[in-house]
Amino acid sequence: MTDINEIIEQLNVTDESVSIEAKRAGKIDKSVMETVNAFSNEPNLGGGYLLLGVERVENGGSVII
Repeated sequence: MTDINEIIEQLNVTDESVSIEAKRAGKIDKSVMETVNAFSNEPNLGGGYLLLGVERVENGGSVII
């Protein structure tokens, strides 16, 4: 899964997963650094996708960027 549309579709279906994390953050803070560290140190994960500036609309709708 490398296409942004596929990643967003996956977020809409399952929310976050072991290899996809979405954050509302508009800046690199401690939470973002912890996610990067987890992706880089998790054995056999092979990295992951971190989307910044993403939030789910209140009514359970689609992910928006």
